[in-house]
Amino acid sequence: MDVDGDVEGFEGMLEAIDDFAFNREERSMVVEAGAKLAAKALEEKTREKENPELDKIVMNFKKSKGGYYVYDGHLYEGVTHKPNQYLDGGTDLGFQKGYVTVAHWLNDGTYRQPATYFLDKAFKEIQDDEKIMNAQKSMVEKIIDAKTNN
Repeated sequence: MDVDGDVEGFEGMLEAIDDFAFNREERSMVVEAGAKLAAKALEEKTREKENPELDKIVMNFKKSKGGYYVYDGHLYEGVTHKPNQYLDGGTDLGFQKGYVTVAHWLNDGTYRQPATYFLDKAFKEIQDDEKIMNAQKSMVEKIIDAKTNN
């Protein structure tokens, strides 16, 4: 954090959070500022088709009553995040139950299907996304301003 109270970079944001002793609600606000954008980015990355053959297999399988798997929509429909899920204000970002298995099959591959690593690539790009970092940074600055002005 610089002299004016502005937050610089990720390390500065963490330092500011520690210095001002953010409570659970404030930490959750910071996480959610980025999580909404990250969920949208994951949905977009899931929709992208780097490999044209994936168009046929990027589908969600659901078990029918007979025990067989049937197609039921596209994988991007299962992207979810659960706000304020953990005690520290953290959130889960990923896929709903039923979608997560297919996402891992596509990412890691199977003995019949080569790995695409689309999840690994998507999470790496989301981690490095400046929009998400800036959204969290601005939320930290708002909370710090509110605490210092009161």
